[in-house]
Amino acid sequence: MPQTNLIGKTILGYTVTERLGSGAFGTVYKAIKSNASGQYVRALKHITIPTEKQYNSVLNSMGGDVSKANSYFMQMLNSIVSEIRILNDLSEKGVQHIVRYYENDILTSESPRRYDIFILMEYLTPLEDYIDSKNFLVRDVIKLGEDILYGLKSCHDNGIIHRDIKDENIFVSDSDEYKIGDFGVSKVLKDSSKAESLKGTPNFLAPEVYLGKEGYTKSVDLYSLGIVLYRLLNYGRNPFLPRFPEQYFAQDEDEAFEKRMRGEVPDLPALGGEEIGRVIVKAISNNFERFQTADDFINALEAAIDNTPSEIFNERIKITTPSHVSKDKQIEKQYGATIGEESPQSNPEEYTEDNNNVSLNKHLFDSIGEVPSTDIPESDSDVKPEQTEKKDGIEDAGFTTINKKVVDIVPPNIDDPSELAALDRKVINKFVFFIPVVIILIGIITYFIVIPNLYGKVVSFIDWLFTDPKNIMDTLRNPDAVLPQVNTIIGMRIFWWIWLVGLITSLFFVGRQLQTKPESNAINAILTKKEPYLMMQDVSDALKQLKAQRKSSQLDSLIYSVKKLEERLSVESDFGYGKNVVINCENNIAKQIQFLLDTVPYIENGNFEDNLKAINAAVMNINSLLRRRTELKKR
Repeated sequence: MPQTNLIGKTILGYTVTERLGSGAFGTVYKAIKSNASGQYVRALKHITIPTEKQYNSVLNSMGGDVSKANSYFMQMLNSIVSEIRILNDLSEKGVQHIVRYYENDILTSESPRRYDIFILMEYLTPLEDYIDSKNFLVRDVIKLGEDILYGLKSCHDNGIIHRDIKDENIFVSDSDEYKIGDFGVSKVLKDSSKAESLKGTPNFLAPEVYLGKEGYTKSVDLYSLGIVLYRLLNYGRNPFLPRFPEQYFAQDEDEAFEKRMRGEVPDLPALGGEEIGRVIVKAISNNFERFQTADDFINALEAAIDNTPSEIFNERIKITTPSHVSKDKQIEKQYGATIGEESPQSNPEEYTEDNNNVSLNKHLFDSIGEVPSTDIPESDSDVKPEQTEKKDGIEDAGFTTINKKVVDIVPPNIDDPSELAALDRKVINKFVFFIPVVIILIGIITYFIVIPNLYGKVVSFIDWLFTDPKNIMDTLRNPDAVLPQVNTIIGMRIFWWIWLVGLITSLFFVGRQLQTKPESNAINAILTKKEPYLMMQDVSDALKQLKAQRKSSQLDSLIYSVKKLEERLSVESDFGYGKNVVINCENNIAKQIQFLLDTVPYIENGNFEDNLKAINAAVMNINSLLRRRTELKKR
């Protein structure tokens, strides 16, 4: 199939309307079908094996052996077909909490051989996007765990180990049901109850899988789900990492990973309470100490829920992400993971065969893979969710939210934003507007005062520029003229031409200055554009939710103050523009807003009155800083 941009095309009876994301092997689209019974929305994945670049690279790595290259890609096709069969079997059996499969089609072209695979699946929301769209609570994490456990139970009952349970492979339906996606590394267990191959994502892998010491059972899926739940209840941090918000480094990550591989017992996650925390820690214990079946996990979780105070379930989940991974790329990666992609593990540079299987270099395709499209940019599918970046002394990992930093109950100190600025660009810009005024004044004084005093008469401006000097001499010839000489008149003409050119040039620079956009300084800014206003909306919404639960005149006063501040931010000029002195002031505002975001949801934790005072102080700080910002931008 030669076309690569499928938008507007009809495939499998559905019209492609939107590109959702892409991965190393293909692109996921939104597809819609309408008929008398209603409208149906599906996700359509288009997988191409191989792209031209992939084919050439693999062919070169195999010494130009076309048959071996074709065999390589045939094995890749068989792997995807196997995944389709898994989804088809589970869908036909009506298995819940699994991404539903509907239909597929495979087209083959030759010279070189190419397979275009179209898979029609359930249209779902990636977990990360879902978390960002709502106030995610501990009770939501528990429901996620239960739903995925029931999905895993169905997989295991059908002889399937998923082997790559992680947050990126969990999706949410419109009815808030959590579902498992991406069976690209699943292993169908036939006569044996154990699998021997290493697949999956290291940050979620059970030790026996990663170390490859022995065969493993379906309990490895329960271990991976335990890691997902632990991270959700631990501010996105893996077991054994320093407690949030304490800063940590790459060495801490390495040590935490080694402890996990040694089977050491981690502390309970920060949220969720003691009973639920113990269940999750048991799920990520050594092979023979963890839950062996999904039923065991479910029963233990339900018992823990019964013994957990109700207020625990209303704790808000806070998860952060590396700032260098954009949201669009995260969503693209998750949609791409729904089917047909595998996680790179080893560094397989060889193509090896034996009597039982063929070892394929899937990692090679992750390194050279491209989306089969000329007008759709390739997504950066190599970015791992576990990668982290340190900013402001706090390590982020997991998902993207607008929250960037957690602070204590005391509002952050305000840094002094003052900065000496001598003759900076703003002074020069004002000077540009002043120059044409000076030039015009010089012209007026010369024309109406100086020339009449020198020549006794006023000559029109056009005559000074274009009339023959001798004619001007005749006009000015009178006994009172002081300088009637021709040379003087020529000099005056030169003066007027210089004056006119100077005026036009100065007006040109005035026009340019009026069209000049503010200079972006986003690289130093915590927040840009209208982000402060959007964040303050979140604060206002959180306070409204609190008001529904608690009546307080002080709370009403605070809600009014925050609402006025929100209105003020809505009309403020965009953040992230101007000199460093302005950006410093804006960054102070960002820290105060972040304090509000992190404090308001937990205002009832501890002393309510003290927390209210701290929040009011932060609101006052923001108003003061906004006045300061206005003054700085005028300079």
